[in-house]
Amino acid sequence: MRPTLIILFLFVSVSSNAQELFDAMNNSFKTSPKPVVSFSTRNAFVTNSFVKMRGIFLGVNYADITRVGITFNWLAKGFEKDHLLVVDDTTSLNIQKGLRMYYIAPKAEYCFYRSAHWEAGIFVQLGLGNSSFKFKSNDESFVIQKDWIALYEPGMTIQYRFLKYFGVGAGVGYRLMLKNNKHISERFTSPIYTFGLKVFFSDVYKDYFSDVDNH
Repeated sequence: MRPTLIILFLFVSVSSNAQELFDAMNNSFKTSPKPVVSFSTRNAFVTNSFVKMRGIFLGVNYADITRVGITFNWLAKGFEKDHLLVVDDTTSLNIQKGLRMYYIAPKAEYCFYRSAHWEAGIFVQLGLGNSSFKFKSNDESFVIQKDWIALYEPGMTIQYRFLKYFGVGAGVGYRLMLKNNKHISERFTSPIYTFGLKVFFSDVYKDYFSDVDNH
């Protein structure tokens, strides 16, 4: 539980006065929202194995301060292993065994610091979905041990813009399982981290395409 406490401490310490945070968010909601779509890749662990999580965010942006929306997340890499399935004493099959995990989560993000080049924010999402094992043999596949899951993911991100349309970003968070798949023994509670290049497509669109839409 120690990583969870660290993340919670980050949430509390981003502002010396919590009321200021809520006031800033409330004021941002008074502005006109802008649609936003983003794609993310997050690094995490399942039990002791490294995995990648993919996510698509669909939401709205208020004054570049608050973003709210829905994310669809899935396990993209890891746990793809060959497995020998023994049918009986004389028959066995070579199959591929893969862990699957999907969940949909309402997500809220708040930017608490911004300068000409730097930006820092916090986020939280609460997800519901399912996990299972999928087996493939030749052209056939089947899913077993499927059950629903619930999880909570808080985190913090920071980015540095070094050109008008490009920057680098990093983030740290924690995936806390509120309800596990009772049929699977793998541990999904895990630290989460990100690092990579960022392209600010909204600025590209504003500079090169917004005038076209207005004509």
